[in-house]
Amino acid sequence: MARSPRSSPTKTAALGSRPYQSFAPRAARVTGRAPPPIELPQGNAPLTIATRRDLAASQKEIAARINADPRFAVMVLVNPVLAFKDLGIELSAEVQHHLMHRTQHPVELRKRRDALEQALREALGEEPRPNDRAWLAATVFERLKLAPVDSAGIEPAYLPPLNTALIARLAALRPKPKPRYRGARRASVKAGIRVAAWQPAARRLDLDAELPKLPALAQAPRELALDALYFYKDAHPLARQLLELGIIQRQGFPFHTPDAYRKIRAGERRNAFRNWIRSVRFPVAES
Repeated sequence: MARSPRSSPTKTAALGSRPYQSFAPRAARVTGRAPPPIELPQGNAPLTIATRRDLAASQKEIAARINADPRFAVMVLVNPVLAFKDLGIELSAEVQHHLMHRTQHPVELRKRRDALEQALREALGEEPRPNDRAWLAATVFERLKLAPVDSAGIEPAYLPPLNTALIARLAALRPKPKPRYRGARRASVKAGIRVAAWQPAARRLDLDAELPKLPALAQAPRELALDALYFYKDAHPLARQLLELGIIQRQGFPFHTPDAYRKIRAGERRNAFRNWIRSVRFPVAES
């Protein structure tokens, strides 16, 4: 990440790089005052992009509009489709889907997400929404007819944040502390530093772990969270696919809803991008 002459962080991105929902874990807390409102760009002629070919052909014009107002361009990181609209760029539904999905995941993960969405769409007859608790409960208990189980107080199995063997090897290489001044009298230290307990995220759920036997519930809940869906992963193939899709969705780059976008742009809601990034510039291709 480059820095501007005023020591302000600047993020450079590439265009053409599919959406429309944010499933990332809770964002880091942003402290301090919200930045002032951002004025909408003026004077841009309407530009309609209907296909991916149009998107590729319009890269230079899009980059020029973004670079003309680097402070507003930070909003591209909040929601690129809405930011493009404010720049006078209208995107078709196909291009919106392509643009936001493409920037959310790396290639292999995006291919797996597309395959899961297509398989579930064909099996269920509608767009899968595994991170919608009400939709998920209705699908699991009414569509798939799975018997509800009581998983209250039971933790799912999570993948470790790092390889256990790697952690042990690095710990063995850590040098032992040595006194800096021999013979010096050490004062008693009353303060200490503790490492916060690791909070496992749903995106690290272990899909291959064995499930415990759980008692049945008399009545199915109206909402089902993704970590509760974990205990149904071996009861039906579609339940496992929904769980995997939900995990992948939560691994994506977070984009904000239209309401959140407007509040962030108006300075009514704090956001990490607006607090920490002063401008965004896109490279302009020579040809």
